[in-house]
Amino acid sequence: MPDKPVVSVVGAAIESGGRILCLRRGKCKNEESSFKYEFPGGKVEEGETPETALQRELLEELNIEVPVVPENYLSTSVHEFDHMIVELSVYLVHASKVKFSLKEHIQYIWLDAKDLPSLEWSPADVAAVKLLAAR
Repeated sequence: MPDKPVVSVVGAAIESGGRILCLRRGKCKNEESSFKYEFPGGKVEEGETPETALQRELLEELNIEVPVVPENYLSTSVHEFDHMIVELSVYLVHASKVKFSLKEHIQYIWLDAKDLPSLEWSPADVAAVKLLAAR
């Protein structure tokens, strides 16, 4: 059996007013992530830095422009799914006002960091959720 591809992915824990934005996916190819919460983001394309990839993904998914800098880096975790291995780097991004529109998700909720574990998260996001909740 061939090795699974490793995919570099970035996500943003967007914090505004002391709460963090949590997005719920709909049905997707990856059953482990269907209808679970995640941080917005996506794949890092060739030639992109993680920060520019995250800015692009936030614009594509939520129609928001949020500056992302290396100092926003929070953590990286690895999760093996059926068809690939995801290496997820999460950035904690602070925003004073966040006005967005959902393009790829079915629901959102703002939660205090300590309450993040109360949601059912996509497996790749769990490590960052635990780290944020423990702060």
